[in-house]
Amino acid sequence: MDKWSTLNLSMNLLTAAFESYRELRTPEMLEARIPYVLTRVEDIVSQLKIGGPLPENFYEQRYYIMDGPRLAATLDAAFHESEGLVNFSFWLQPKEFLKRRAVKKVFPNHILPYSATHTGSKGWKEHLPGQHLLVDKRRSLVLQARLYLEKPVSFGFAIIELKYSGLDAANKALNTDRALAYQVHDILTRYIKIHNAIFRFSTLKFLLNVIFMGSILNRLQTFTAITGADFCTYERELTALHFQLRDIQATVLETSVPITASDSESHSALEEYTAALSDTIGRLGDICGHLCRKSEDVNSYRLAQYKIDMKAYEESVEQYTRLGQRLTALFRSL
Repeated sequence: MDKWSTLNLSMNLLTAAFESYRELRTPEMLEARIPYVLTRVEDIVSQLKIGGPLPENFYEQRYYIMDGPRLAATLDAAFHESEGLVNFSFWLQPKEFLKRRAVKKVFPNHILPYSATHTGSKGWKEHLPGQHLLVDKRRSLVLQARLYLEKPVSFGFAIIELKYSGLDAANKALNTDRALAYQVHDILTRYIKIHNAIFRFSTLKFLLNVIFMGSILNRLQTFTAITGADFCTYERELTALHFQLRDIQATVLETSVPITASDSESHSALEEYTAALSDTIGRLGDICGHLCRKSEDVNSYRLAQYKIDMKAYEESVEQYTRLGQRLTALFRSL
């Protein structure tokens, strides 16, 4: 049995968390229960913002699950200081060659039967294409499955305490466009930090010459702060940001369009900006992934293709920048 397959990885994480949910009081208890080695990610842990910014009595932890050098899954958990685990979520990218097929099979063939057995409910609702929700009233939990069938193909799942899920009236007020915009801005700030680290002082141009012209990679640090291995790190961080942004995109789409004309215009602008920024981050992540593999001599990424990808990336930067200026102006006028 391949524990790294999309099916086994998904079900192993889901069952471990769901069946012991109320017992998992601390990160240490969670780490002991999950049947994979969890690597804490202290430096880029993002705020989960359950229904908005977390109060002080919550704390969060992000983990990577590694299959050798491959990032198999990212796991996020939020804990309440007295209640224990209140939010458990993971997303993974399939290792299989037929990635869409692997993701499509997980939900209907395995998660639906499992949840029906353990919650006594078959009331899953597809509130957006590929995004399914089930409220387990018996245990006061919300289960959410997300199937992303566009590149990069992935599967995500979350278990959340109902009262912290944003579904009840007390928390819905926090899910405003302005609150979502702050979350997008947080991701933008972290993306810009990575962009600047890559493109500063034209070190990228030098590094590309090294990678594409076949120079000795272990001499890189003599001349530049960036190494081929850094592209692998940047790829992981940008992929994480990309999926966080896609989750926010889904929330923006779920949010009711405001009644007033000005609020409706700003809501539409937020939708467009979030989609454009997601596209930009995804493109830079793809470029870093190609350069990571190129530096390790495991793919045939050509300079001509790199130039095409960079042109498309630069155009996407112009697009999200233009939309961002419009969004800022609209919010200032509210």
